[in-house]
Amino acid sequence: MNHQMLSAPVTQENLARLARRGFAVAPTQSGALACGEEGAGRMLEAEEIVSLLFREKLGRLLITGGATREPIDGIRFLSNVSTGQTAATLASALNDRGWQVTYLHGAGAVTPLQVAHTQCFSTFQDLNDKLRAELGKEDYAGVIHCAAVSDYSVSDARPDIKLSSDQELSIRLTRNFKILPRLKEYSRNKAMTVVGFKLTLGDDEDAMLAVARRALGPTVDAVVANDWQTVNADRSRHPGSLLRENALEKFSDLNSLSGLLHTLLLGGGHDTLS
Repeated sequence: MNHQMLSAPVTQENLARLARRGFAVAPTQSGALACGEEGAGRMLEAEEIVSLLFREKLGRLLITGGATREPIDGIRFLSNVSTGQTAATLASALNDRGWQVTYLHGAGAVTPLQVAHTQCFSTFQDLNDKLRAELGKEDYAGVIHCAAVSDYSVSDARPDIKLSSDQELSIRLTRNFKILPRLKEYSRNKAMTVVGFKLTLGDDEDAMLAVARRALGPTVDAVVANDWQTVNADRSRHPGSLLRENALEKFSDLNSLSGLLHTLLLGGGHDTLS
């Protein structure tokens, strides 16, 4: 179909509805269209359609995205700049590559249209509880933990009232533990692949990579490193690096990153620094 018809909200809503009901929605190609225009909406070649029809899902993936919200009172909360856009893009791309994706997202975060299984979280504690429950219920091949999790919660939160704005307010914060290194402990599949994300602000490349390396360990197999100033300058690109214990691979955009993650989850990848 024409690219404008494909991108129309009603078309995307119907495709999402089909996906939620368990139908496999095939992607389209970009190129010359029957109407004479160029863009997305071109039908796949026959061989690609047959391949999609007969392929089996590779395994289960759990992807988290968006921000936690830590309540101050019944109206106000502490949060961060995460929109869930990165996680939603990766969820869609890995779904198209054959993975059965469950997407766990913060309230208000971007959600992928073609992922059938989604859950919403609110606070740090809610996210932790949902991760523990989901990983203990199903056998997941991997977790891609993109969610921007609050390092602090409000220790004296009052979610039952709206605090008065007529006077100054002091808030006491309690530090939260790191969820990322606990994911294998939560999981039925202790051999699953765990990928984390580390976002810095204004760091040079060496400092950014040093922060990411500190997150690697026996329970964290890989970490995606990038800097907010670089990412926010051009959201269409999203460059960064994927680090493992003995490997470093740079990527220029999220499509390239999804390919690296796909290879990693299949058990491939490189064993030397690049």
